[in-house]
Amino acid sequence: MINTMMEQNIISKSIRWSGLGEILAKIMAPIANMILARVLMPDDFGVLASINMIITFVDLFTDSGFAKYIIQSDFDSDEELYQFVNVAFWSNFVVSFVLWLLIVIFRNQVAIIVGIPGYGKVIAIASFQLLLTSFSSIQTALLKRFFNFKVLFISRIATAAVPLIITIPVAIVSRSYWALIIGSLSSAFLAALILTIKSRWKPSLYYSFHQLKKMLSFSMWSLAEAVAYWLGTWADVFIIGTTFSAYYLGIYKNSFNMVNSIMALVNASVIPVLFSSLSRLKNTQKEFAEVYFSMQRIASYFLIPMGIGLFVFRIFVTNIMFGSNWNEASTIVGVWSLASVTMLLFAGFNGEAYKAKGRPQVLFAFEITYLAVMIPVCLFMKSIGFWELVYTRGMLIIVQVIIGLFYMKKFVGFSMTKMITNVFPAI
Repeated sequence: MINTMMEQNIISKSIRWSGLGEILAKIMAPIANMILARVLMPDDFGVLASINMIITFVDLFTDSGFAKYIIQSDFDSDEELYQFVNVAFWSNFVVSFVLWLLIVIFRNQVAIIVGIPGYGKVIAIASFQLLLTSFSSIQTALLKRFFNFKVLFISRIATAAVPLIITIPVAIVSRSYWALIIGSLSSAFLAALILTIKSRWKPSLYYSFHQLKKMLSFSMWSLAEAVAYWLGTWADVFIIGTTFSAYYLGIYKNSFNMVNSIMALVNASVIPVLFSSLSRLKNTQKEFAEVYFSMQRIASYFLIPMGIGLFVFRIFVTNIMFGSNWNEASTIVGVWSLASVTMLLFAGFNGEAYKAKGRPQVLFAFEITYLAVMIPVCLFMKSIGFWELVYTRGMLIIVQVIIGLFYMKKFVGFSMTKMITNVFPAI
């Protein structure tokens, strides 16, 4: 009873720190974006979207799922834990360096593939943040394992302030996408610096291929799932970037980012704590379900009004957030606000349940099932037109939710009816 109360107290404090960090960060992010959208053009954001698509894909292989292994796995002692942490860190760093070097060598070819020929040098410079994130990703996992969300709060606020302090002044002077690149690099550097200084663990010269093999056996499914998730997030961006102009890619991705940043006021503050909490309760189904449904219900009270509000006032919100150069973005904001809240409530938390249960292969199967529908449909719709693709992308969320409910019933044992009716009070 005492242990349960202590765990609930730790979880409660973690939610507060995580929530406060995300709320403040998500307040600062739209303010910075409001200014940047009036200084820079949609094409500049289109270039950044293509570059981020590359970086996020490569970053999947630098982490290789080691962070999730550190958060979830049980260790016999702190010494053993830190041995695994060292192995994960040095593996990440070496892979990051090799992949960044390959990007530098083949930068022009990569630029052509993602639809921004002539931007090879920009891609090479922006990709340097891969080395910086190799320092911060393992530190973040370790802090989450120990529910030390206060340090993550400090890092989150510091990096969220970078656009206001660095990106905007550079944008006003340069009036180019370089401001966005410099801002991204500065954020990655600051996060790595703060987390390294504040962490109780520091890298040491230790390595074990036996422990690497053990982590890989766990992490390969997690890596496969991450690649599938990346495809679900960026496949439409790739299709638009290689089919339409940077202008349309800019309004598409920036609209998505704006809606997601608002929804993340709730979502991003819940998910880190949810995964850590469920991981500790993975062997007690009743408590596991109670935590999951409690988180879903709490999130619904915020997400449903936010999603409907953004849809109803989409033109007003777009004019405030982006200015007169972004009028066409209001349609995307409206479509994605409804789609996003639906996805988050009925499919967004499911992945944390699969991973906490030690079954990342289920999440991979879910992502692949959805991609088998989404990618062919988007490829077909691109030949019809940009706006047809936008509407279809939003409606495909219904397919994602149906698949998600079925998988949660089959592999976690949650009632599909319960998952739906759990949010009725908020509706």
